[in-house]
Amino acid sequence: MSKKNGDGVKMVNPMFALQGDALQGDVENSAGGFNPLAEPTEKAELQIEELSDIRSTFEACDSDKSGGMDQAEFTTVLRLFGVEGDADALSLRLITEAKKGHSSQDKDAQAMTGRLLDQVGLPWDMDTAPPVMSNELNFPEFMYLVSSGLIEDNVDDWTEGSFHLRLFKSGYDIADVDGDGELTKQELSLAIGSLQSGSLTTEEFDQIWDVLNPAQKSFLSFTEFLEGMVNIKTSDNAILRDKFTLTKPNQLMNLLLDTPVAAWEHTEIMSGFVAMEKFGMKVLEIRNEEMSTDVKQTLLQRASENSIHQLHDGQREKLKTLHHKNVKQAFCIGFISCFITSCIENVMTWKLDTDGAGDLAEWNETTEKYNMLDHEDPLDQERFLTFWAVNGAALGICTAIEIAGLYYYGIINAVRVANKLDMRLLPLNRVRATVAQSLIRAALELGQANEVMFGVDPLRDQSSKSQVINGLIAVIYMAKIALTGFMMKVLIKRFMARGGAKYALPWMAVPACAGWNALVGNAIMREAKLRALGVALGIELFNELMDSNEDMRTSGAANSRRILKLQIIRAIACNIVKHRDFYPTKEVLLKHAMGYLNMLDEFKGTMGGVGGRIDVIEDFILDMAQLTKAEQKQVIKVLCLCSILDGRLRRRERLFYEATCEACNLPNNQQRLKLIARGFRQMEPTGADDFNTICDAEPLPATLGYYCHELKSACMLCMAC
Repeated sequence: MSKKNGDGVKMVNPMFALQGDALQGDVENSAGGFNPLAEPTEKAELQIEELSDIRSTFEACDSDKSGGMDQAEFTTVLRLFGVEGDADALSLRLITEAKKGHSSQDKDAQAMTGRLLDQVGLPWDMDTAPPVMSNELNFPEFMYLVSSGLIEDNVDDWTEGSFHLRLFKSGYDIADVDGDGELTKQELSLAIGSLQSGSLTTEEFDQIWDVLNPAQKSFLSFTEFLEGMVNIKTSDNAILRDKFTLTKPNQLMNLLLDTPVAAWEHTEIMSGFVAMEKFGMKVLEIRNEEMSTDVKQTLLQRASENSIHQLHDGQREKLKTLHHKNVKQAFCIGFISCFITSCIENVMTWKLDTDGAGDLAEWNETTEKYNMLDHEDPLDQERFLTFWAVNGAALGICTAIEIAGLYYYGIINAVRVANKLDMRLLPLNRVRATVAQSLIRAALELGQANEVMFGVDPLRDQSSKSQVINGLIAVIYMAKIALTGFMMKVLIKRFMARGGAKYALPWMAVPACAGWNALVGNAIMREAKLRALGVALGIELFNELMDSNEDMRTSGAANSRRILKLQIIRAIACNIVKHRDFYPTKEVLLKHAMGYLNMLDEFKGTMGGVGGRIDVIEDFILDMAQLTKAEQKQVIKVLCLCSILDGRLRRRERLFYEATCEACNLPNNQQRLKLIARGFRQMEPTGADDFNTICDAEPLPATLGYYCHELKSACMLCMAC
């Protein structure tokens, strides 16, 4: 239905009819944030993400990257948003009013605009806004157009429409594999499966391409692509409109392909990194690998088939080689470091006739021990101080080099895990930053930040007793090498003659240090593989589990019952609480699920926005009764998927799964779930079928072999972590 406002013509855009409620929260939740209807003087409330949306929208409209959005480009966008009547006249009027309004701002407003531009930067990372024609808008003028409310007064669904426009631009960039700005039919056919839900037959795709490309050109520019989208969305063929939406969340594609990232966004993300993470990013920048066009095309094909998480033989062999390489490097670093300090200690013992405590030149026949150094004697004082000063300096220097080497090679090899899985980590965008940060933290043995976000507090279930225990474990872990070396020295003193022991003792730390380093290297690589592959596994299997629901497949996940969507994201959130850690792959899965179900804006912010807290386990268990049996199974499958993403099934998570199954009167198949977790930990193939059997198959009995394997894994984990 069309609406008129003054001389402008506007209408509710039919292309966004199914997602009408998805972004309603953008305006309703704008307290303290971006209000598209606000006066220009309220722009101080703009947040960096909202500024980035305005800039990204401008870049999508400015398809020729000139720095100025001309009338033809703006007209195409207005038609895409459903404007009927004289869209050309409306675009010219809006451009004229925006230019006039921007130029007439007072000094305070101009200064505020300047500060905002300093935050977000100019489109295409230009140094200065280029001069534009009278029928063009530069970026500051476009900012005025959006923030003043001019665009909202004349075009309905602008906020939601600009969101989808950015999705179209992202989809175009992903499909344009070689990045030449020319989208071919073959490129689009490879990418189509990863850009939207549902599949297309060859005939349907040919029909879509013909509508997109009425001139039958060999390729489409982005402007031509948008014009083609206008043709599709205004077509009388409803099936055609519904089949080709390009609105599927594509976080995974942002990891796989070199999609453009603005320099300001990279800088903004880096500002949130701690010092050790920034060091890791420096290493990553040095070791970043480019991706060939052939690899990109292969990835798009695999993404269309939802098979990125399935390792092929080449990837499996490369990961195995890389794993062994990191373990050997860690072993050698520890061995060389301790070898050098042991040699220095032996030399000092021989030169000074002391081990730092006793006088090795004076054997006491009565006590059958060496006499202790006389600290009143100036010569003994000099020997004592020289011995410990030289050995202390050598130990400090070698330990620093050892730690730096262990972490340096750990970061390199952890990052290479992502490269072997064909994931891109540079330039940074939000999704890549999460994965890069998690790999660097795995290599540096840093825990997660565990900040409250999206209404989820990962530590809400943790008691003060647990915190004390974790602190003690951390102290023991940090002292593991010293404790091991000390125990071995005690054994040597007990069973070896004192004359030989004085030179053998320093060498006891060598196998301890090298062995521990090897275990740490093994733990780092195992964790890096789980985190890198877990991103693809979580996203792709979640998509498959959602598509297995007939109602979601036909009407769209965003249009499912609210209680079902809420329980799906609650399942992930409550598992994070039971895990007591915002494990990175679970965080990515939570964000992806919210985006897939069009609930991301609703739960935006630390405490979950208007959606509130979603990590209350009691509410989750209680509300399972409101679901049908099929819906309950779907939620439990998502819960199981989230539970195994770290390769382990903790007792707390297992009890939570049991309570959920009991509330739904479904079989408790935790043994099968444990096997899936173990298989994923060992990089064995894991698919949606594994989770489809969780709710229906008979529970598996526990076997002796399983418990022996778990005991072995637990011992390795305790020693390394």
